[in-house]
Amino acid sequence: SRLGQPAKAAALIEKVIALDPDNATARHELGQALADLGREEEGLAQLKRAVELEPRNSQAAFALFRLLSRRQSPEAAEYSRRVRELKREELSATQARVLSNFALDAAKEKTWPEAVGKMREALSTCGQCQIRPFLEKNLGLIMAQAGDLKGAAAQLAAAKQLLPEDRDIQFAIDLLPRL
Repeated sequence: SRLGQPAKAAALIEKVIALDPDNATARHELGQALADLGREEEGLAQLKRAVELEPRNSQAAFALFRLLSRRQSPEAAEYSRRVRELKREELSATQARVLSNFALDAAKEKTWPEAVGKMREALSTCGQCQIRPFLEKNLGLIMAQAGDLKGAAAQLAAAKQLLPEDRDIQFAIDLLPRL
């Protein structure tokens, strides 16, 4: 374990889980500590629960893959596939974030075609990555600033579907008819 004392770490993490049973990070750490202690079955159960609670947790999925591989379990292939998929998604999100930053810089300079183009490229690169809702929102806001109110309304509506509680999106949607 990261604390260097797996038994002590496991005991501390179990206390955290008692207070917060849905803490995926704690379950991941406990799973690894238990595996280090030779309590692999319990470790596997904790790692599986961590992945269940947080399906995009690539570290927990990788730890589970490693433990299953050591045991030569047929389940290892499923987690290997999942880890590869999560890593691809993380890379897409990182690339999309960079493109989004270029788009936001272009928007600051009021070079609207470049800003819209880069944000669309970010969305395309992202696919269904975890930052997609924010990219949708930013594209809608940029389109509104660029004067494409119809496009902005459609884009903000799409963003609202993904982020229904976002007050900025609702504010922008409400403001569009007055522009």
